[in-house]
Amino acid sequence: MRNTPFAAGADGAISKSTKICCWSQHKIIEIITGSRMRTKSQRYIDALAQLPQFMPALLEPHKENRVINALTGAIVQAIPDPDDEEHENIQVAFPGGQPFEAVAPMYLQLQVVEAARYYTDSAEDGSGAISKRAADMLDHLTGKHDL
Repeated sequence: MRNTPFAAGADGAISKSTKICCWSQHKIIEIITGSRMRTKSQRYIDALAQLPQFMPALLEPHKENRVINALTGAIVQAIPDPDDEEHENIQVAFPGGQPFEAVAPMYLQLQVVEAARYYTDSAEDGSGAISKRAADMLDHLTGKHDL
């Protein structure tokens, strides 16, 4: 089988009705053959959507090409460029601020560090002193407010 994003039939031909399923943010997404490949900018949005700070926003990044950082309110979206599908810029807009372009690989690295800090200091799974204190606060708040 060729190295292609489309599945081939028994005869090796790619039909218009062939579908591929891929896993992303707890949902199966079907990509129908014949549709345009996602740009690199859009694929960075897909990667960001898998980080915990972007998950609570309940957006579908494959449809909207944007995610929202639940900690900051920043809207991060792909910048469509029909002439260059490999460009690596994204647009970031904080509430009340002007949107600006960011270099996606660097932005992803920064957000991955934030996700790693979350996992290290998490009230549920963390291992340090901050996670112990966070777990105590979470237990207190959930108990007090019957959550």
